[in-house]
Amino acid sequence: SLGTKVSLYDVSKTESSHEERRFPPGHWDVESYLGGWEVDDDRPEMPNNIRHRVLKSINALAATKAGQRYEECTDPPYDALSDQDDKGVVPEIVRILHEEEQGKIRLLFFNGVLDLICNHVGNEITLQNLPWKNRENWIQATRYAWLAEAAAKNGQHLSGYMKEYDNLLFLKVMQSGHMVPMDKPDVAFEMMQNFMYNAS
Repeated sequence: SLGTKVSLYDVSKTESSHEERRFPPGHWDVESYLGGWEVDDDRPEMPNNIRHRVLKSINALAATKAGQRYEECTDPPYDALSDQDDKGVVPEIVRILHEEEQGKIRLLFFNGVLDLICNHVGNEITLQNLPWKNRENWIQATRYAWLAEAAAKNGQHLSGYMKEYDNLLFLKVMQSGHMVPMDKPDVAFEMMQNFMYNAS
């Protein structure tokens, strides 16, 4: 309908065309909490002593001392890295895929299939075009259905589709958008466990 649009972060959701973005849920709370911003609605403010302990635990006190305050997608980091925009990461990914001195380094790429802004189609095309020695084998590798144990216990039959060859893995996570760990926390946790412990 007029005034709504499909969410770039989850195509199964809509958002207002006339309001500030509300996705992901709670991002304003995190911003006001970590940044110490005043809250202008009925959300409770976090006491400063707790906020200080959290900022210390994530090594963010230096930024606070420098007069910086946390804001989601703020300009200074973007501006500081703007000279990197046209360089891309493909050469570094290929270098890592070819690394063998310290043992092969596994790379896992994952996408929620409902994510539009960082969509699985574009990411898979990028992976198919990586100029590495196993490119053709990876392209021809069989994609298989992946079921997380936590999802199986809840009666689900499919958590995603995995494609892997050698040290390059790509998982498309079902029923998930841009924020896979928020949409499917049990599935995301198991995905990371499997990756860290060399399971599939």
